[in-house]
Order: sequence, then structure tokens, then C-alpha cells
Amino acid sequence: AEWFAYLLFPLLAPSIIRARKPAIWAVVTLALFAAPACAGWIREGNPSNWAILRVSSEFLYGAFLYRLYDHRVRCPLRPLYAGLASSALTLACSYYDWHLSWAVPFYGILLWGLAEHVNGPLGGQVPVYLGQVSYSLYMTHGVLQIMLNRLWPAERFVHSSAIARLSVLGVYGLLIALAAAGAYH
Repeated sequence: AEWFAYLLFPLLAPSIIRARKPAIWAVVTLALFAAPACAGWIREGNPSNWAILRVSSEFLYGAFLYRLYDHRVRCPLRPLYAGLASSALTLACSYYDWHLSWAVPFYGILLWGLAEHVNGPLGGQVPVYLGQVSYSLYMTHGVLQIMLNRLWPAERFVHSSAIARLSVLGVYGLLIALAAAGAYH
């Protein structure tokens, strides 16, 4: 699904750039997946059947939100409120067994708002660097988790002390972080 979205993007980029009402297109593209998901037609537990539609929908939503940001359209919510709304909806989705798509619009708005507030808490050198490395983390963590679990299975430590289990988790996290930073550089 990720590859499909990346391969689709160059074909759609000219239309995204020329779109006259990116806010409307952002809502339309997100609704391609979110509307049937929130209506209960797409179950949360079986994402593979719908992965291409979900990823493409969210990918295009992000592209249109970027267009709004790039054209200096002000974000409708401050990051704090978008973060609270997305967190609250995520918790409500978990508690009431709603589809997580209810929260996705607010996560997009949260990212848009954070991009506007570069002098905020995420504007320092360390958060910016972590943001730059995050794509490498996204692309490498799954493969590394599989490799680590085969070389050093977490199941071996189920009956170990809490300190031993936390140490294993820490080593996993450190190796994944180092691999992400290495892939970035």
C-alpha cells in the first residue's frame, strides 16, 4: 500500500499542485476511506483488504494539507487543541470500538498546526533532527524488529525479572534508533 501511494504520487502531483480548493480536496480524499470506515462498512480488524485505499486516502489528505500550509493558509486549530482532539478521539475509538478513522482528520490538522509553529516545543535542534530521522525509523524498524526477534527472541525473557525485560526492550529500542540514524545519514 505504501509503495502504491508513492508510485501514484508522481502521476497525481500535477493535479494536486493545480487543485483550486485544496481544503475541499483534503476532505474528499480523506473521506474515500474514512466515511465507509466510520460508517462500519470497513472493520478495524481486517486492514489488509483496504490498505491501498486507506494509505492512498491518507497520503492524498496529507498532500492537500501541505498545499494549504505552503500557501500560508492558517491552520483552523492550534496544535494543543488538535492534539487534545486527536488524543480524545483515539481514546474514544478504543473505548467504544469505533474505527480509528474518526481521529485521523485531527492528526493531520495537528501536523499542519505544528508545522506553522516552528518556534514551539518541537522547533529546537533535537526535535527537528528526530523528525528528520523519523522517516528512516519508519522504513527500518519493522525489518529490524523481525531480525532482533529471530536473533534474540523476546519470549525467552517472559519469566525474567522486570529489569531484565526492560533491558531487552531498551536494547531493542537502542538498536532500532541507531539503525534509523544510520540509514538517515
